Formats: sequence, C-alpha cells, structure tokens
Amino acid sequence: MISRLNNDRKIKSLVAQFVPLKVETIGDDWQVWATKYEVQGDGIPYIYVIRADGEQLYGKSGAIHGEELPKFMKEHLKTAGRVFPVANAKKLQTLVDKAKESYEQGDMVATVKTLKPLMKVGKLGELGSHAKPALEADEFVTTLLEECRKDMKEASERLSEDSEDVEAAVKLAFISRVYMPLIKSEIVGVMQKHRRDSETKELIKEAEAIDKVNVKLKQRNGQKLAATALQGIMARNANTPVFEYVQENYEEMIGEPLDDEFLSQFDGETGGADAESSSLAENSSSDSAGDDEADTTQDAEAEADLVFGATPAPSGPEAAGLGMRIWKTRDGKHEIEAEFVKLMGKKVRLRKKNGKTTTVAIKILSDEDRQLLKE
Repeated sequence: MISRLNNDRKIKSLVAQFVPLKVETIGDDWQVWATKYEVQGDGIPYIYVIRADGEQLYGKSGAIHGEELPKFMKEHLKTAGRVFPVANAKKLQTLVDKAKESYEQGDMVATVKTLKPLMKVGKLGELGSHAKPALEADEFVTTLLEECRKDMKEASERLSEDSEDVEAAVKLAFISRVYMPLIKSEIVGVMQKHRRDSETKELIKEAEAIDKVNVKLKQRNGQKLAATALQGIMARNANTPVFEYVQENYEEMIGEPLDDEFLSQFDGETGGADAESSSLAENSSSDSAGDDEADTTQDAEAEADLVFGATPAPSGPEAAGLGMRIWKTRDGKHEIEAEFVKLMGKKVRLRKKNGKTTTVAIKILSDEDRQLLKE
C-alpha cells in the first residue's frame, strides 16, 4: 500500500494532501504510537488516519485496495480540515513568527502589514485548518483583534462622553490608520459615527492630522515635516484642547522640545493653553476683564446653571476643597492629580502639577467630584 501511495499517479493529487508514514511494529517508536493510538482488529497492516493536530480519525487493521483507496482518502479529507502543503505551512509559520516579533516590539504597523497576506488565505482567525502554523495564526490574530476592538470601543465611548477628549480621538485615528486592512467594516462604522456627530467631527479631523505625523516621521526629512505639521495644527487650534494635547506631546513625538519663540506668538492674543489659564486665574476677581473673556465667563456661567442650578465655583481662594487633589472618573479606571481652574459649561478645566491644563467632561467624573463642583 505504501508503494502505491508513492507511485500511483491516479491518486497523486490526493496523496499530496496526506503525509504517508510507515511505522515499524518493533521497537520503542511502536510502543509510543500504540499507546497513543488504538486500532481495531488483529491483522497487519494497521491503517491509521491522524489529523494535523494529532487527533485520530481512523484506526483499523487490513489493507485498502482498488478504488476503495481513493474513496477512503476523499472521505477522510472531509473531516481533516483545510490542508496546507508542507511548503505553504512553512511560509505560514514564518509569517506568524515575524508578526509576533513585531508585536512584541510594539510595532503594530509592521504586525498588521505582516498579517495582511492571511486575508488571501482565508478568514482571519478562522483559517479552518488543524495544522500547527494555522492554529497558531488563528490564535494570534484572534487575540490581536480582540485587543483592537476593546481599545476602539473604549476610545469611542470616551469620545461620546466628552467631545473634547483629544487623546481618545487620536487613539481612534491610530486604530483606523493601522488596523483598517484587517477589520475595515467595523472601523468605518465607528469613525463614521463620530464624523457625522457635529460635536466630534472637527476633532476627528484634527486627530487624524496628529496621527499622520507618525507617518511623516518615516519620510525623508521626516522630523522637519512632522514638526511643521504639528505647529500648523497648534496654530489653527489655539486656545483649545487640541492645542494643549499637541503642546504636551510635542517633545515625545518629535524628539525635541517645542520652540519657545513659536509659543510666544500665542501669548496675550489667543493665548496658549497655559497662558489662558494663568490669565483667567489672575483676573478672576477683577472687573476689568476684556470683552472676549467676559463673554466666555458669562457663557460658562449660563451653561453651568443648566448643569448644576448654580453659578460656577470661583477659581480663587473661595474655591475651598478644589486645590490640588485626585480627580477620578466615575468607573474608577482613570485619575489625575490637579487643581481646579474654572468651569466651562459641561466641562471643568484642571491644572496639573507641571502647570499644564486639561479639560474634562463633568459627567464622567466620580460622584464625589461632581458633588464638590456643585457645592
């Protein structure tokens, strides 16, 4: 029978989907085999069909002759799962190993790029094969996509709760850019939701511009291009949470500090995030505030009345209990040490220890924080 498997051209295409083995019934190898796989009958030869993952599909004594052999092989191929030729299985294993290496290095762009060819092989995470490389690929891809979906859901929920959560918007932009080839329909659905929302569509646009800086960094003269792009984003978003986010993350992204001369152009005009906070703190008890500042304060007070039924707490000494403290989200997952700066309608501006400010939606804060702001 082994000779026929090796020489019969009529069944060559079927044989290519099996790995014919001959096991001698004398010696240690046979004892190991016989202990693991049972066989029905007493006569030799024993015929086995073992699936790629080691599960026994058939084990009986007696040879299979004539037309019964190809029929027998076709029948068992139906339950064997998808079959990869040895050469393809090796390529698949190499691909998975390379993707895992990129993943461990934190290079998600390279990870996804490496896995993309799998889409030509079959459905991601469901290749339908019991071969070791295929099972390993399915497990890795499934874990990767679960992490992606979890991060995307969390960022989307944060942005829905706080339409000025720049960090969440940038996270969504990153997921959209990197993971789009793997789960396009899911990502498109989430991004369209926020692009159609009048409160978040502009932020999504700026977040995508911020994320694209990472692409520019890999180009020729990338650092210069990226720096120019970030400064352009700051210029058109002065006195907003986007300005603050870029200012806080500029050095980490570009690799060098933001130029003081560039920042100075915002002082006393639109006011950088920190300049605005300082200016409002200094003039919070003054009657000589400029028209723009007065309008902003009045708008904030009007909105705050709707939220709390009271005017905003003052940012000076009267704001008892609102100094440097730990502010927490309602779910307890996030916290920040900062002091109160001012109420901004449905948001509160806080100043961190490093002097930089951040804006947080009041509705996501803990009950204790909300009550303190209300009082």
